[in-house]
Amino acid sequence: MKQTRPAISVKVRKSLPAPAEAVYDAWLSTAMVGRFMFGPQLRDERIVRLEIDARVGGHFSFVVERGGQELDHRGHYLELDRPRRLVFSWGVNEDLADGSRVLIEIAPAGAGCELTLTHELAADYAEYAERTEAGWTKMLTALSGELAARGQAAPSGPQGSRGEPDARLRYGVVVAPETLRFERLLPGPIKRVWDYLTIPELRRTWLAGGPMELRLGGSLEMEWRNEELGQSEEPIPDEYLKMSGYRAPGVITAYDPPRLLAFTWDEARASTEIIIELEELDGQVRLVLTHRHLATRMAMIGTLAGWHTHLDILRDRLAGEGSQPFWTSHTAVERAYEERVER
Repeated sequence: MKQTRPAISVKVRKSLPAPAEAVYDAWLSTAMVGRFMFGPQLRDERIVRLEIDARVGGHFSFVVERGGQELDHRGHYLELDRPRRLVFSWGVNEDLADGSRVLIEIAPAGAGCELTLTHELAADYAEYAERTEAGWTKMLTALSGELAARGQAAPSGPQGSRGEPDARLRYGVVVAPETLRFERLLPGPIKRVWDYLTIPELRRTWLAGGPMELRLGGSLEMEWRNEELGQSEEPIPDEYLKMSGYRAPGVITAYDPPRLLAFTWDEARASTEIIIELEELDGQVRLVLTHRHLATRMAMIGTLAGWHTHLDILRDRLAGEGSQPFWTSHTAVERAYEERVER
């Protein structure tokens, strides 16, 4: 018979670069939970379903697939005191780990906050204390990266209307280990920008074609023909010949039309994740793109240059303007990023 009295408490503390309200809300957002709680393990797991009923007594269920087996991380909310305190029970599948309880305490600290997470483990689960601490530490590090990506100020540059840096000249920035981020202002409306993200016939005019199953957990396959982008075709540089016709499979990890689309793609047998957020802003659309799990400096440079060039072309498509050929632009931009990304 399992003991109900907690035998051990695992405690993890983390300074986070966002106000307490934003951190608290992240724990009750399916989009954010899918990124920071399961994103760090995304190479080995696939999100199947995320459900949150954010009220005292309400339940949550985070179902992921690992090795053909579904794991249901589930529990109930015991206390909700925004933005200071959140308490919930925690278990996996049918094993709700009697006495397993997670307490999250958030205190303001300067422009950000301090989060203390305490996981009380029942006596029968004390042997998992070290693994539990490592898991929460990894997730809180991922949460810090997500919050930084959402709130990181863009580098200075030529100014457009309302003091915003000109959308054509915005450079991507490295916001966390293995993570880069872009912000662009695009011609609206938001539904049209969303269509250019999700409809294959439109997406292939600026990024890549291929099918996309529009639902959480849906599959997709990107097919790259960069030489066909821009006003005219061009020869492919020798080092990129293998890219023509390259196909990258992936899975949709967040889906909230027309404001949020996140998906993986497998590149060089390593899964990376792209998160695209849209926001209407005075007739324009702010696009925030975060790309995670880029393991090397060269991968960061190539990906920064790629997204920079693709987003330029997207802006031109939405504005009804012509674009330079892709590889001509990419080569010039890549040299600039080689100077910007630290060794």
